[in-house]
Amino acid sequence: MEQNELYPIFLKTQQLETLIVGGGFVALEKLSFLLKSSPNSKVTMVSPFLGKKQKS
Repeated sequence: MEQNELYPIFLKTQQLETLIVGGGFVALEKLSFLLKSSPNSKVTMVSPFLGKKQKS
């Protein structure tokens, strides 16, 4: 049986400053969930782009 190495925690994010590094699908998904559950959260995103993957 494979062991889960993740440990879930609950944070009052409106009392923290949150940093999200990256702007791809996963980062936007995390931002969306964070703001849905804690709309008053202070969030900074660092990324060269947001949203869909850049075309070369």
